[in-house]
Amino acid sequence: MGPAYESQRNATVPLDLAAALAVSPQAAQAFDALSKTQRHTVVLNLITARTATARTARLRRTMTSLEADIGGDTVTRISR
Repeated sequence: MGPAYESQRNATVPLDLAAALAVSPQAAQAFDALSKTQRHTVVLNLITARTATARTARLRRTMTSLEADIGGDTVTRISR
């Protein structure tokens, strides 16, 4: 039995996050500016949601934070 989710080294951006970033250049730019560790934190927060409703809410909060990108505090605001 393998790990519950991909390691930081092998992690990929989930399709729903990739689609949302594709329609928001500002959020995509903020996401690209994050370190690999910060991006993994964002992805992990999304993929560990227990329900589809929770995942949708996390994706919405992630996009709002990335679009705001105030002071580089995006990851802290997303993971709360």
